[in-house]
Amino acid sequence: MVSLTETKIDKKRMEKVRRKCGFMNGLEIEAEGSRGGLCLAWKEDIILTLRSFSRNHIDVMIKEDNAKEEWRFTGFYGSPYANRKNDTWALLRRLGEDQSHPWDERKVEAFKETLEDCQLENRGHSGVWFTWERGNFAENNVKERLDRGVANEKWKCLFPTGIIMEKLEKLKKHLKTWARSVKSKRKGLKRKLTKELEILAVKERDDDTIAKIIETRINLNMEIDKDEIYWEQQARANWLKVGDKNSSFFHKFATSRRKRNTISRLQLDDGGETTEVNKMSEVATLYFQRLFKSNGIGDLSHLLQDIEASVSKDMNAALLSDYTKKNYLPRTEVIKFCRGILNNDQSLGQLNSTDIILIPKTQNPTNLVNFRPISLCTVLYKIVAKTIANRFQSVIGGCIDAVQSAFVLGKLITDNVILAYEILHTFRQKRTGKKGYMAVQLDMSKAYDRVEWSFVKEVMTRMGFAEKWIELILKYITTATFAININGERRRGFQATRGLQQGDPLSPFLFLICSEGLSALMRLAMKEGLIKEVKASRRGPAISHLLFADDCILFGEASNNGAQLLKGILTKYEKCSGQCVNFNKSTIFYSSNTSEESKRQILAILGVRSSTDMEKYLGLPNIVGRRKKESFQNLKDKL
Repeated sequence: MVSLTETKIDKKRMEKVRRKCGFMNGLEIEAEGSRGGLCLAWKEDIILTLRSFSRNHIDVMIKEDNAKEEWRFTGFYGSPYANRKNDTWALLRRLGEDQSHPWDERKVEAFKETLEDCQLENRGHSGVWFTWERGNFAENNVKERLDRGVANEKWKCLFPTGIIMEKLEKLKKHLKTWARSVKSKRKGLKRKLTKELEILAVKERDDDTIAKIIETRINLNMEIDKDEIYWEQQARANWLKVGDKNSSFFHKFATSRRKRNTISRLQLDDGGETTEVNKMSEVATLYFQRLFKSNGIGDLSHLLQDIEASVSKDMNAALLSDYTKKNYLPRTEVIKFCRGILNNDQSLGQLNSTDIILIPKTQNPTNLVNFRPISLCTVLYKIVAKTIANRFQSVIGGCIDAVQSAFVLGKLITDNVILAYEILHTFRQKRTGKKGYMAVQLDMSKAYDRVEWSFVKEVMTRMGFAEKWIELILKYITTATFAININGERRRGFQATRGLQQGDPLSPFLFLICSEGLSALMRLAMKEGLIKEVKASRRGPAISHLLFADDCILFGEASNNGAQLLKGILTKYEKCSGQCVNFNKSTIFYSSNTSEESKRQILAILGVRSSTDMEKYLGLPNIVGRRKKESFQNLKDKL
């Protein structure tokens, strides 16, 4: 809905402008010559009831599909002439006599007594404070604040989002001031204690002086310890590994790490480089805009055939039930805000804004491919998203193929590592037989960033998730706005049309939904007898693939036909889901009886690297102690 004041044109011209802007519904109040004029335009998804109108106002009631209560809106244009001011305020007071609905109003100038009579408060502003300016020199420059938004208490309760973000901004400022004062006090206290110790050192020793020296030394050591802990945390290094306590070492380490993470130059699209901060920011922004831009999805009819509806009505009812205080932090205002979003379908607004921080993967990188993007979501968004993710986790295990071992309750990612190791061990021992086997470890390029939202929606629908739950999930991932943060400076924002945020609590579960597409294609190929599964033993389970979150290993017959089948499956999966396999970084391992000719043919088809030591890719040496024991027990239960 859009409200315009002082349009300065007649009804027909205003209606033409309104329709050109995509608003088929509207109400126009004609201007008097070149003075005044009002317009109220709204989309089809809200129900609007007209209460009253005049040359100075439009008063309506609004009902939205997702709102439990109607609320009142008044577009108000105060007369700019002094002799009509009293009539203006009298009209506003008459409109303010009805206080039974949440009310939002637009007017020209704050009039304190009238606002108090109408029980209205200023809703604040964003951006530049003044809306009108005249005069090119300091002596005749005039600035005015013209338009204001005001609302009553009921309207503020119905739409509380605006208040929280203002408080967070104030909190951020106070925390920064507090942090500076604490740091300053700590330095001052160390200097004071050091000075006291120097004075005590030259005094004659008696019981009282010795006691004071001991107490001062203890206090000084405690302050030094605090300082060392601070720099140790900044350095992210364990002092036990590097020797004696030394705060200067940690200081240098932290400074070195900060310097190492600073981006000093970036490669341009034409092959050149730039060191200008503005150009680097724009290059990074354009890169991620292209990366997060949807390419559409292919035909899903074949893929969806092997995905069964596994979410029951009771499960959907549990997912969509109202959230209670037990799900939140014990702060009344945070609880109220979060429940408003989750239970009343309030807009996320600025809450879903994300900073993308670039972490170097190599030393002094200049190409954006060599940076790891980390999404920094707002804390309040994470609270809300984590609450939803906790419910999601309770049902995700029944929807995902058993070959996936990550992010599922009751499973360890090391279960699949050990199972893969046993299969590779079997490959090594297989020295006879005409048919060899292969294991292809895939490297998915920017796996989270390339997930197509429409693909996730179709798979979730096929699994049986309620439409309302799917819409809720999509609202969180589609309304996010991104901004690249380079060397601590936040740049212009943009919106994505695909991709999952690395720091979003919902992202791991949504990626499992995406990877289920690959499992579905592999299961179909097995049922059709196109893929030859492998076994670690004769009576062991037949396995065609294993998933480790965004990593996976595919097994099959080491032949020309087997390689082409895998290539076809991966191509179809890429077209449907948006995923992209980096074959240059992917690795293949063969059973010992595979001929050299077969190896050459397979490498030519898949374009991957050959390896004789895939265990290092599985991270098997890192499985130690209790987790190894747990993994073997889980594996034993599976078999």
